[in-house]
Amino acid sequence: MALHIVGIGLVPQDITVRGIETAKACTRVFLDGYTSVQVEDGLVSLLKEDIETLDRDTIESDQLIEMARDEEVCLLVPGDGMTATTHLTLVMDCEEKGVDVDVVPGISIATVVPGMLGLQWYKFGRSTTVPFPQEGYAPDSPYQAIRSNLETGLHTLVLLDIRPDGLMTASEGLQQLLDMAAKAGGTFGPGTIVAAVSRAGALDQIAVAGSLENVIAAELGDPPHTVVIPGDLHFMEEDALKRFWID
Repeated sequence: MALHIVGIGLVPQDITVRGIETAKACTRVFLDGYTSVQVEDGLVSLLKEDIETLDRDTIESDQLIEMARDEEVCLLVPGDGMTATTHLTLVMDCEEKGVDVDVVPGISIATVVPGMLGLQWYKFGRSTTVPFPQEGYAPDSPYQAIRSNLETGLHTLVLLDIRPDGLMTASEGLQQLLDMAAKAGGTFGPGTIVAAVSRAGALDQIAVAGSLENVIAAELGDPPHTVVIPGDLHFMEEDALKRFWID
């Protein structure tokens, strides 16, 4: 008996053969509905299995671990199963409690977006997430991470917040960063070069690059969206970004 954490990639069709075989061999199959968008319908159609979506509290409790003592349990995770600390904690808790755990890797936004834009993945610094604004909660840590990366010439992968009633768009995220920069100071502004990708990995994915003000105004369609703030660009990276340039 074991807990199997299966990365399903960015769209349901990304799941690997090993991932499909693992899920089909389990008696209980769950989907992580906390760390990314829900893709339950596509997975049910693909796997022909009943799938229950779990919230953060359930995933971070001992429920899955205790269940895996007596059953083969599968947790499907959008992207790669080990890019969030939530799942690392789950793996470590399994090991501590003597429950077998198996991880099946998946395609990650952390490599797909840089590759799509033609940016060298080893030139990325710390990634960050822009949260939805809340009353009394206005952190500038996303902007500080970007500023720190830019000071050392590194690119920044910027993830955008998720909540039950919707996903943050690139325009919303970039406007948030502008507001943070205005309060904190610095050179980040409307003329800063940025890139944005919508629905990465899907057949209708869109990528744009250009000044921040132009990317904010770009029509990217439905989320999920992802933003990249380039640092120092190699000439090949410059040429690659020109493919998506908007004025």
